[in-house]
Amino acid sequence: MLLAEMGWVLSPFYDLLNVKIILPKDKEDTALMLGGKKENFNKGYFDRLGTVLKLNDKQINAVYKRLGKWLPKATELIDMSFLTEDHKQSYKELISARSKLLTIGL
Repeated sequence: MLLAEMGWVLSPFYDLLNVKIILPKDKEDTALMLGGKKENFNKGYFDRLGTVLKLNDKQINAVYKRLGKWLPKATELIDMSFLTEDHKQSYKELISARSKLLTIGL
């Protein structure tokens, strides 16, 4: 959730991780489409998305670097969550793998 001017709304990327934890055999990475896709996201996909949004390379790379800084805080929040210990571990492994995929080469 994200507090916006209109009140609490879903975060733009709220759905990128949770599907794999609840339905690990599901081939799709997200329940909702992101740019017409539900699976096989990689750094190249988000690089192209940044270009479509008219972001330059410096801006795109800054997003990836922020992701690397965000991971420890995300892990801390997961540890404080209501999830079972097994789900906490699965969630942390998933976000770690996804962030490595997106930060390769930085």
